[in-house]
Parts: sequence; structure tokens; C-alpha cells
Amino acid sequence: MLKKNKWILLLTSVVILLPVAAGLILWDRLPDQIATHFGTDNVPNGWSSKAFAIFGLPGITLALHWFAIFITQADPKRKNINGKMLMLLFWICPSVSVLLGALTYIHAMGMKPDVGLFVMLFLGLMFLLLGNYLPKCQQNYSL
Repeated sequence: MLKKNKWILLLTSVVILLPVAAGLILWDRLPDQIATHFGTDNVPNGWSSKAFAIFGLPGITLALHWFAIFITQADPKRKNINGKMLMLLFWICPSVSVLLGALTYIHAMGMKPDVGLFVMLFLGLMFLLLGNYLPKCQQNYSL
């Protein structure tokens, strides 16, 4: 099944790395320390170096994405994986990477987006999608 979805895996991997391209374009405008974690009060409480924020976070997201895809593809009952759920699995990490990359860079450049609002809207959308598709799936080992 991975051979069938290799182009989707390639596309989603490129989308995950879009924040790296944006970070390289904005490199001179970004501070040396970038807020990468925010508290419930929307105040940054975790900081990373510019290089880690630009290269490390998308790299970790890419590794997590590949791990989730390969574990799902190693499912002995992979024929039971719903196509819509598989596409949702393919697009969760790229969506997270683009959203959080954009919010991180916007905050680093001096604007103050409501990170909590965007994260809660994104989580709400994910729960709506998962709640819509999961009841329609057959039981399998991973989804």
C-alpha cells in the first residue's frame, strides 16, 4: 500500500518542510531566540534557538509523520484501513507543521497572534473530522 501512496507521502513531506523554506526566507528578520511554546494565557514560556525553530521542529514533525505512516502501513490487516481515514492520517502532520510554523514566525516577527485560539480551532476541526470518519471504519490494528 505504501507504493500506492508514495506520491502522497512525498507531497505531505514537502508540505511539512514548507516552514523551513519560510524560515530561510525570513532568516534575517527573525530573532536569535524564538518562542516555541506558549502557556494557556498566550504568553511564551519556552524558547528555542533560531536554527532549531527553523530546522528542528519541522524535522521532528517529518520524523513523526513517517513513523505514523510506516506503522500504519505495517498493519497486518491493512486492507481494512478506510481510505478517508488514511488520507486524514497523511494530512494531520503537514497541517500541524504549517499552522505552528506560521504562528511561530508571526510571533517572532513582533505580531501577537492568539496562538491558543488557532490551536483550539484546529483541534476542534480535527475532532470533527475524526468523529465523522471513525464510526464508519472497520476495526484494524492501527486506525
